[in-house]
Amino acid sequence: MRRRLAFGRWLAVGLLAIAAVATPSTAWAAPATQVIQGDVLRLVSVADWDAAAGMLPGQPLRWDVAVSAQAPDPGVIRIGISATGGAALVVDVATCRQAWAGTDCPGGATTLREDWRIPRDGAETPLAEIADTETAHLRLAITLDAGDAAGSTEVRIQARGAGETVAVGPRAGAPRPGGAPAEDARMMRQVVRRVLAGAVGVAVLVGIAAVHPVEQSDARFTDSDYGSGVFTAATLATPVVASCTVTSVLGTFTGFTITWTSPYPRVQQRLSINNVAVDNTNVTQSGTGPYSYSATISSGLLNTLLGSLLGSTNTVRVEAIYAGTAWASPAATRTLSVGGLLGLGGNNTCT
Repeated sequence: MRRRLAFGRWLAVGLLAIAAVATPSTAWAAPATQVIQGDVLRLVSVADWDAAAGMLPGQPLRWDVAVSAQAPDPGVIRIGISATGGAALVVDVATCRQAWAGTDCPGGATTLREDWRIPRDGAETPLAEIADTETAHLRLAITLDAGDAAGSTEVRIQARGAGETVAVGPRAGAPRPGGAPAEDARMMRQVVRRVLAGAVGVAVLVGIAAVHPVEQSDARFTDSDYGSGVFTAATLATPVVASCTVTSVLGTFTGFTITWTSPYPRVQQRLSINNVAVDNTNVTQSGTGPYSYSATISSGLLNTLLGSLLGSTNTVRVEAIYAGTAWASPAATRTLSVGGLLGLGGNNTCT
């Protein structure tokens, strides 16, 4: 009798998504290679993991994954993608039949996903199927969704292959020499090891003790091997306020000056009073990084923005931002207190 054992072999290579730069070209500064080798499947993963550890919106991070197999019998490799985590990611996926030549695919690439906001529920989305004699050269470009880019997200590329057939027991219908039932039972016993994904050392012993012909059946086991890299959203550095001073004429508030330092250029600075932004043309920049900033805001400008501040207490905030996104650093704050006319109603201070 013949018993067939069809198997599926799982491998996953993981990543988590978000990129630090200012121009929209795919990051590829210092790539590292990881090889995940299973019994049949092989995944070769290449990415700049250092860049993935602190990413900002604006530039896709490149991740190449080559999927291949050394299968004993013909079969199909199914490739899928899944993600879990807190950072929203936008993903482009393409595949090439040959190894990528820089940014080009010899013979032309096939787009599998474009501008795709990948679900983060852990569910697998199919990407491609290839013969086990082929190699899929996947290229992913992963970018933070600027509207929801905090935290980290892990993205996994999974490859699954099935196709090996193993003969178990005597041929169906063929009598065994001697024909002794005890010998038949002994020679037909087989142990099928089933390794569950994520579990360690789980085995199922299957004993075959029938003395009559055994029908053909399929037993399937799965195994999980994966490598992963976690990609984490960077946190913008909080500006450091150096001073905040007020000016007065005969005790009446006429304006204030605030100075601060930041590692980012002026386009990434936001000054606000009571959550109303002050135009950056009122901010002067010096230095080459870290930069020094100064803004002198007159009572007239404040009246235009907010109305009269006489006798009020106001919050002055300085933040680093990422232009065109909702990305902002923690704020450095000062409290601006404005007295009344001729100093009545309290002193003018910024503390």
